[in-house]
Amino acid sequence: MLKIVCILLLLVSNSLLAQGPKRLMNVAYVGHTKGENAFWDNLVAPMPEVAKQLGINLSVYYADYNNRFSYFDEVTKIVNSDTPPDFLISPFRAASSKPLLNLLEKKQIPFISIVNEIPRSERAKVGLPQANYKFWKAQITSDDTASGEMLAQALRAIALKKTAQRPLKLVALAGGRVMESSLERNDGLQKALAQYNDLYYQQSVFTDWNPGKAYRMCTELYHRHGKADIVWAANDDIAITAAQCLRDLLDDDVNNVTIGGVDATIKGVQAVINEQIDITLGGNQMHGAWALIVAFDIYNQKAQHANSLESPFFIVDKKNAPSLLRLLKGDWHQVNFKAMSKTYNPQLSHYDFNLSHLLVNE
Repeated sequence: MLKIVCILLLLVSNSLLAQGPKRLMNVAYVGHTKGENAFWDNLVAPMPEVAKQLGINLSVYYADYNNRFSYFDEVTKIVNSDTPPDFLISPFRAASSKPLLNLLEKKQIPFISIVNEIPRSERAKVGLPQANYKFWKAQITSDDTASGEMLAQALRAIALKKTAQRPLKLVALAGGRVMESSLERNDGLQKALAQYNDLYYQQSVFTDWNPGKAYRMCTELYHRHGKADIVWAANDDIAITAAQCLRDLLDDDVNNVTIGGVDATIKGVQAVINEQIDITLGGNQMHGAWALIVAFDIYNQKAQHANSLESPFFIVDKKNAPSLLRLLKGDWHQVNFKAMSKTYNPQLSHYDFNLSHLLVNE
């Protein structure tokens, strides 16, 4: 009789676990000012649907991206409020990560960082999540060095088919000088350049992620070096701006220039479909969605050791761009995010945070 009772209790316990959490969790996301940057808008877009499916009370806060101190000020207000969140999700924005990590450690607010890694000057001392900062639970990043290298490699492959010009002349429109994602993409470009003798690297310039400055820099590069065969751009806005700049300068001759960017924004993916640019790289715009899943599982004690997770980049071309564009424009309800949660699926041994697995080629 006792054996039967124990088996019944075990079955009931497993049934309750499969049903998921018992109470709603509160998550605060702090990100870039809405409507000013396509990448950050895309990152936020799937988060409400993820929260809805998992049963999370999500609050979204915006900070002035051009003022890196405003992120810390916004987080300070949130954690000092009468109703602090159960979890915080945010990128590292300042030149130093320590003030934010120290604040959250003091307030005992669990935190997942996304997009940007710890500044390289601090990595040795700060370490990985849960090492020196117990409440820094996880980081979700994409390998930006790999993205810079992958972009250059893919653009070279396309350009080899477009033109008989050898070596292929390449110019680079980089992002900014502070954020790790920008610096690492530049590192990746340099890795690719070291691999090929048929790439002639003319110059790289910083645009500070500003399309207006990108247009001016593109114009200056053209007058200084002439027509390039490849334009490597640090994000989609810069790539689209470069395409427009060269169209203004070259008219139809721009078709022989191979152009690509990173971030797979709505504008970027549409530009691939419209053949304004050749490719973009996607995957990193899902950090917010993936972070919600991990936060949810950590909160429900199902992912205590998921400290460093990666959302890989992939190439977006004319084949998979339409499928991705539908998602980016709001079809997130078609994705079963609950199936990616270890709370609802205890049998999951690892997270599959690869956005390309949700797409189809057309």
